[in-house]
This record gives sequence, C-alpha cells and structure tokens, in this order.
Amino acid sequence: TTHGQLAKVASPAEAPWRWLELRDYPRELRRPGPVNYRLIIDAAGEISDCAVPGADSPAFAEATCALLRRNANMRPAQNASGENVPDYYIGWTVLAQ
Repeated sequence: TTHGQLAKVASPAEAPWRWLELRDYPRELRRPGPVNYRLIIDAAGEISDCAVPGADSPAFAEATCALLRRNANMRPAQNASGENVPDYYIGWTVLAQ
C-alpha cells in the first residue's frame, strides 16, 4: 500500500512545532532557521527512521533526530482494513532565537 492509498496517513498526535526548540540543542549546534525532517513511522506509531535533508552537519541531524524521537508523538497510518501500517511523515519547523 502506498502513502496515497492509505485510509489514514501517519499524523502528529499533537502540535509538531513544539517538538524542536532551539534551546534543546547543544549550544554549539544552535542555529536559528528552518529545519526539514522526514520520519518513518512504524505500525505502532514509533519513529523507526529519521532524516534531516539539508542539515549542515551530521551532528545537527543526529541531535534533531534525537529530539524528534524524544518529543514527537505520532498516530500510525491505517490501511483500508483499519490495520496500522508503516508510513512516513514529512515536517518542518523554524528554530527561533
């Protein structure tokens, strides 16, 4: 089943802009600006993989994914039979001073 064929796609269970805050990053990685991310959500609604396209360093991507794994609360996708299935979620936020 592809993303477009799902009865329900993976979705945030709460406001996703609260998941990433500049103050939660290590001081040396704090950079205001946009952050794009792609999460793979398993059938239990847990993040099984995370990518941060355009991250300026592997350390920033790693810190972002760690924060997302800690803070993101997702609802899993469902197929037409109502079964939970893996899916993806693409999001972005702006880290502000």
